[in-house]
Amino acid sequence: MPIIGIVASSITNSTLADAGAMVPLQVVTVVTSGTTSVTFTNIPQTYAHLQIRCVTVGPAVYDYINLNGDATSSYAWHQFTGDGASVTAANGSNTSLVYANQIGTSTTIPYVSTIDIFDYANTNKYKTLKIIGGQDTNGGGGIWFRTGHWRSNNGITQVSFISSTGGYNQYAKFALYGIKAAS
Repeated sequence: MPIIGIVASSITNSTLADAGAMVPLQVVTVVTSGTTSVTFTNIPQTYAHLQIRCVTVGPAVYDYINLNGDATSSYAWHQFTGDGASVTAANGSNTSLVYANQIGTSTTIPYVSTIDIFDYANTNKYKTLKIIGGQDTNGGGGIWFRTGHWRSNNGITQVSFISSTGGYNQYAKFALYGIKAAS
């Protein structure tokens, strides 16, 4: 038993720090309904990955992700969607944006999603995104699982969400986190 006390007494605050911790970087809350885009800029290149968490409500819109302002046909995406009764699949290649979220028509029930962007600062490979989201409208709604990629070796310094129709309602929230590398 004395060994446990010795080991416990040798732990310091610095060794308790979680090397894979998420660090809040930026939060955007939509102030005016109808806002058609939300952008994170000046993203530091010091994290292993990024995660963006979104909470939005109708009107019915799709939104897309644009990276570093690149609107060329260098994106692709794949998706599975389900509504409790059926599952569908779709894809897009050589597109000018990554298809991100499908926000339902409810103006009171939120749609939530989490977007992971892996190795976003790595300049030796293309960038990969994973998007999981859904909405429950009192027994209806759906879930979405999407992946996407951007065929660029550039580090990501800007992420924009662009609404296809109607814009975002007031109080939609987008939060950007940096994820530290595990040591």
